[in-house]
Amino acid sequence: MQNEDDSIRKPVAAATSAPTTASERADEIFLEGPRSRFAEFFTLLRVMRDFLRGFRTLHFVGPCVTVFGSARIHRDDPHYELARKMGAAIARLGFTVITGGGPGIMEAA
Repeated sequence: MQNEDDSIRKPVAAATSAPTTASERADEIFLEGPRSRFAEFFTLLRVMRDFLRGFRTLHFVGPCVTVFGSARIHRDDPHYELARKMGAAIARLGFTVITGGGPGIMEAA
């Protein structure tokens, strides 16, 4: 009985603890501590590349307003409706509304 439990636990633990994406692996490497200057330099280049991609993506968007807010606000909350109206009013003025993409206030805007 003990062997059967161990044969199930080990693969499950390995599957749930192993990073599944390159980004998760990069986070794990970062948290392991100091690395060589060469490795740190390439981490810097990767971060710079990500910033440049983001700036290039938003370059032609025009004026933007970014909205962050609680994900705990539900559709029946008065603040949700207020955020929805605010987002619509900002968009009518010609601004692009950018949100964190989550539920709640960000979804409403």
